[in-house]
Amino acid sequence: MLKMSTLAAVLLAVTGVAHAKIPANISFDGYCDGLTNLTVNGGYVTGQRDFTSCGTYTPDAVMGPTGRALAGSGVKGYALTEASAAQFGLSYGWVVNNDGTWAVYSAESGALINSGTWSAGYPPSNARAGGQLSTAR
Repeated sequence: MLKMSTLAAVLLAVTGVAHAKIPANISFDGYCDGLTNLTVNGGYVTGQRDFTSCGTYTPDAVMGPTGRALAGSGVKGYALTEASAAQFGLSYGWVVNNDGTWAVYSAESGALINSGTWSAGYPPSNARAGGQLSTAR
C-alpha cells in the first residue's frame, strides 16, 4: 500500500492541467511496455500493463482512480496500482497524465522508480523483443 504522503502526491499529480485525453492504449516512449485497454467507469480506470512487445511476461491488471479538475470538467490523469512483481515483494504505483507524461513509484517505499513521456497506441512503433521495461532505468 502506498504511504499516505505518497498517495497524496500521486493524487495531486493527476489533477494537473490537461492537454489531451488519454487513449485506451499507450506506449512508454523508449521502452517496450505500455498500458492497454484503459477503460474509465465512473471515477475509476482499469486496464493492463502490457509487456508483449518485450518478448516476455504476460499483461498485468492495473486499476485506480481518475484525477478530476476541482470544477469537475473532466479527467486529468490516472493513478494506477499494479502488483507486477508481487512474488519478488514489489508493487508499482503509476501516474499517467493527460499532458503525455508518466511516472512509476515503488508502492512499498514511495520512491520514484522512473518517469518519461508516452505516445498513443500499443505496441510501440520502435518496439523490439527483449527491450527495456519502463520500471528499469
